[in-house]
Amino acid sequence: MELGALVVTQGATLHAVGNEEARSWCSAWPVVGKTVLERWVDRVRSLQVNMVSVVDRGVSVPDRVQKMVDWAKEGIDQILVIVMGSYAEVDLTDLVQFHQGGRHTITRVFDPEGPLGISLLDRRAVLRELPSTIGEKPRPSRYDFMGYVTRLSSTVAYRKLVQDALEGRCDIRPSGLPTSDNVWIDPTAVVHPSVKFRGPCYVGANSRLNAGVTVSGYSSVEENCEIDLGT
Repeated sequence: MELGALVVTQGATLHAVGNEEARSWCSAWPVVGKTVLERWVDRVRSLQVNMVSVVDRGVSVPDRVQKMVDWAKEGIDQILVIVMGSYAEVDLTDLVQFHQGGRHTITRVFDPEGPLGISLLDRRAVLRELPSTIGEKPRPSRYDFMGYVTRLSSTVAYRKLVQDALEGRCDIRPSGLPTSDNVWIDPTAVVHPSVKFRGPCYVGANSRLNAGVTVSGYSSVEENCEIDLGT
């Protein structure tokens, strides 16, 4: 059975709230070495899917649907759709088995707070979107997930995900080499001998920490950063 995956990114930047601007998260922001988007794609690829497509949320819904229709016409049996708005450690293999075992047409993933933007659709459900095949819409089944979830609705939530990764409260592991002080440093980073660390913290690839710098707990210095004393 052939499986495709459509990942819709959450490429938000600045948006106005009243007279102020609130910064929301972006799926291109790294979390201790990899972006949330990269982590989702890695999880999807672990299913050995036949097709993976990443589209920006700005792409219109009809265009997204057309991509799925094209896949269905080409013989893709099931399509996993992930509309990014969270980091959720859903066992995608178990989700597929649940969907197939119950012979469901559409399966949507929920946690106790509501839908997570993850759906698995049979090609039958996708092709019903064509004008010539529109009929009674199939009723979605519900897959309840009780594991780790962070809804990335703000920079505060993004910061929480970084902290949870450094504390080991989720499956995300920093990509650098661990030290005895609960500090992870990428092998390509350049760290002056006088730098002080107060873990847990992370220093990413090709970053440079200059003389006299102190890195405080729960800091994540991502790739290609340079930190001087007083910055």
